[in-house]
Amino acid sequence: MSQGGQQQGDFSSKSFSLLTYNVNFSICKIRNGQLKARSSACKVLQALKEVLPDAIALQETNEGWEALWSGDDFLSGSYQGVWHHRGAAGGQAFLLKKENGWQITDHRMVNTRRHVEGSWFEQLTVLLTRTAPPPVVSSEKQNSLPHSTSDTQIRIVCVHLRPPKGWMAATSQTRADELEYTLQNWNVDETQGTESTDMGRPALVCGDFNECEGYKALALLQSKYGLRNGLAEHDPQKETMSVDVPLLWGLFTWHRTFRLDHIFYSPLQLSCDECRVVRGYEEGASDHQPVVGVFTLNQISSPT
Repeated sequence: MSQGGQQQGDFSSKSFSLLTYNVNFSICKIRNGQLKARSSACKVLQALKEVLPDAIALQETNEGWEALWSGDDFLSGSYQGVWHHRGAAGGQAFLLKKENGWQITDHRMVNTRRHVEGSWFEQLTVLLTRTAPPPVVSSEKQNSLPHSTSDTQIRIVCVHLRPPKGWMAATSQTRADELEYTLQNWNVDETQGTESTDMGRPALVCGDFNECEGYKALALLQSKYGLRNGLAEHDPQKETMSVDVPLLWGLFTWHRTFRLDHIFYSPLQLSCDECRVVRGYEEGASDHQPVVGVFTLNQISSPT
């Protein structure tokens, strides 16, 4: 795991953009100490450069993806981030644009693999904080006014839920259990046995849910936690993942598409101005497509 430096920046903007992307662990790896990246991995980076959001949540990252990212001067120079490597497809990363006023003040993996039966991957939670500088006052008032600041905080939960095995409905309860456990334990540090500041419900839940609309995990976020699906509101038809399924011992191929990647948001804290699948990366990149959302901050969250 590595983390870049922290920068100060623009504190006036109330908008915040987030992109989620399952980059596919198999197209970028370290083998025998050497980076082996397919051309499709480079196209994934191209997608990120096209959008340049404030924050990027990546699933299926590994040492190879971190090396490829670090070797790109533009991206590595524009973003700071945290990388949590796990075996095979279990890694996640969160990258934050420098000089946009936000800082990563907490990040941890929630071990759903240990606590949820049938879970394959751990989930990542991130707390972002933006501390505005004190207002500029005239010299004669500087000694009479207190120097106070206000913090804006956004809790983001980045998920990579259990992949379907056969019919999607067969494992939908497992994904709902993964989400429930993550949302109930996002602030618990298992290594220390302590809790960080509980900010209430998350502002954003994003990632590869491995589930389309109409199943239990997505329904849980809406019915119990009051979150809204930005993609369903703004881009309700476009699929986010494609796969070729071999039939009859490989004689035929069934090309299937799904909507597995989503961004949910809390309407109490945020308004969703835009949420869409980024076009142009259906082929030659990852098997998933990137999803980006643009949000406006409605309320200020401060530590309790």
